[in-house]
Amino acid sequence: MMQYSLKMCVLVNGDKLLAKFIGIYGNLENENLLDENGDYTIRDAIIIKEVMTQTGIGHAPLPFVPECDVDLKMNSSSLLVKPFDPPKTLMDLYTKITSNIVIPKQANIIK
Repeated sequence: MMQYSLKMCVLVNGDKLLAKFIGIYGNLENENLLDENGDYTIRDAIIIKEVMTQTGIGHAPLPFVPECDVDLKMNSSSLLVKPFDPPKTLMDLYTKITSNIVIPKQANIIK
């Protein structure tokens, strides 16, 4: 069964890519993101640039491919660092960019 998994990787040019990687999953421990040709299939990819802000290091999202509604193939030799789980802050940023879901900064407790 094909499923999406939000992952981050580092391309050979040093850019950090955050995308939905499509893979075949038997269970979460044995995920296989490479297809039979040794390629990754990605969707909704963005490049994450680290920038200095007044409060420290921030993240600037840039489109990987402008307005692309199709799955993209990426050769595994294009990666310096294999796909890994992104930090929660970048997962929240990705959700904010790619959906209409509003993520609260901190939980409110109703008494």
